[in-house]
Amino acid sequence: METTTLANEAIRSQLARIVSSATFQGARRAIRLLQYLVEQTLAGQASTLKEFSIGVDALGRKASFDPRTDSITRVEASRLRNRLDLYYAKEGTSDPVLIALPRGGYVPVFAPRTVEVEARKLLDAKADAIGALPRVEVTSTVGSRRRLRLIVAALALSTILAGIGFYSRLDSPPNPRSLAVLPFRSDLPTEYLADGLTENLINNLSRLSSLRVTARSIAFSFKDKATDPLRIGRELKVGTVVTGRVTLRDGILDVQVEMVDTATGRQLWGERYERPSSGILAVQEAIGIQIVDNLSLRLSGDEQRQLTKRYTDNPEAYQLYLQGLYLSGKPTKQGIRKAIDYYKQAIGKDTRFALAYVNLATCFELQSAEEGPGTLLQEAQNAVIQAISIDNTLAEAHAELGFLKWIHDLDRPGAESELKLALELNPNSATAHFDYSRVLAETGRFEQALVEANRAIGLDPLSIQTRKRLPYVLFLARRYDEAIVEYQKLIELAPDFVQTQRELGLVYEQTGMLELALRQFEKMSAMPENYAATMALADIGHLYALSGQHAEARRVLAELVEKSERNYVSAYDIAVIYAGLNETDQAFTWLSKAVEQRPFFIGWLNVDPRLDGLRRDPRFGELLQCFVARTC
Repeated sequence: METTTLANEAIRSQLARIVSSATFQGARRAIRLLQYLVEQTLAGQASTLKEFSIGVDALGRKASFDPRTDSITRVEASRLRNRLDLYYAKEGTSDPVLIALPRGGYVPVFAPRTVEVEARKLLDAKADAIGALPRVEVTSTVGSRRRLRLIVAALALSTILAGIGFYSRLDSPPNPRSLAVLPFRSDLPTEYLADGLTENLINNLSRLSSLRVTARSIAFSFKDKATDPLRIGRELKVGTVVTGRVTLRDGILDVQVEMVDTATGRQLWGERYERPSSGILAVQEAIGIQIVDNLSLRLSGDEQRQLTKRYTDNPEAYQLYLQGLYLSGKPTKQGIRKAIDYYKQAIGKDTRFALAYVNLATCFELQSAEEGPGTLLQEAQNAVIQAISIDNTLAEAHAELGFLKWIHDLDRPGAESELKLALELNPNSATAHFDYSRVLAETGRFEQALVEANRAIGLDPLSIQTRKRLPYVLFLARRYDEAIVEYQKLIELAPDFVQTQRELGLVYEQTGMLELALRQFEKMSAMPENYAATMALADIGHLYALSGQHAEARRVLAELVEKSERNYVSAYDIAVIYAGLNETDQAFTWLSKAVEQRPFFIGWLNVDPRLDGLRRDPRFGELLQCFVARTC
């Protein structure tokens, strides 16, 4: 890529756009460095751009500057790359010129972006038809923006070669043995029955090896939308769509179901079931059998048993379970508490209802993230162990136990054993891949963690929570430029999901973009008082400590201590602020308290970049050992 492919005036105009942007606002050192590198290159002096000359001429170091002991040039170049990535991911998406700083060097490269912009427009135009594009991994030494250009160029090339759109598979007929169960419609009082029936059909059918079933998150994205089911099925590239309606009047359950071939629009099967409300289990069973029969699927003995398996024969217990499932799918603090009550009632009706125990454990885990671990994580473990003692073939139970063994005990062998067993029982469990990715990331095995994160996303592509795992792993792997790009994508998809914004702030902080980090933290700290807002307040305290505003950091510490008298505040958050203040003894005092608390994110001890300054201290290793051995 030669500089001469563009006029110097065009490059300087692009430089002016960049340095006057919001992304570079207040970043004086980054602006000075970028202007210096660009002007030296345009003047034919690219060969002089070495660490020493940059440090002295652009970054204000004295003539005694030694790059071997002072890393300012490398650090500031890395921060500049991150800002450029962020600029082109947001404000500069349609700019005519790309200015990039390749890794491993300090000579900027310039290129016209006409091809990339046009390819992006084509990509946007095709997005609705294509759905979720397969993830493309390209290894390059010139950063994420270069990777993005290669991906877009590859997509554009495949368009030309295919001649009929981005991928020839768009015009191929759908797989006849693929199916989407769309959310059954209902009136509000029976919504929990309709949602539960839909979800359980999806779960049961997903276990069949000969049938591809659209993920729950994708199916439920069409809920309450007045869209033609046939059109939805064609967009999803499935051969069959199942729709239904549920009503309950005077104790009589009325379920109407229809199964349609998306290629021809022909009804393959339809049925109306009128049963006493206690007959919901039999109705669910009958629908599953009819779907399999009308698709002419051949099932193994195990698959036949799975399809008709009942986790309870008690209709009251099952309806209580469905109410809990409905509320836990809307995870507000009050919703989780009510869901816990429903699951407990269901277990009271049937003490061998294994699935109710699993979902109860999940709710305890969610509650611990909001209200503090206390005894909740131990209660979660007790519930899921009870589920496994009743039915050890439940993949959901082994996945939950594996996750709890990690976040509560830091028991790596136990966690991995349970998660691997869950994946053996159900290779299509997005939850198991998602949780396994976290264990791998928090034990430093980042490449494997990325593989598992991508598998989870492939199985549940519309879940923002699932998709958040990918940039999370990139952040812990210190691949900050890539993490920023991925977090930005998520924020565009779900701007109200503030946890994503908080995590993006953590990445900005590590790259030195403190102003941008503060904005992200402030968004989450402004939420109604809950633990998420408390975490963001602690993040602000750490940022103040890093930026030398020690009085402000101490003000935040005092506020957190005051908050702890009313609500849960993790000692870990306080320890991180002390680490930012370089008060090592206080940091270890509060980390010891955090180990006693056993917060749900204790696995961060292994990999949290904010604690990197403490890792060489012998006390850090001792703390990890005593936590695992439970001797703290």
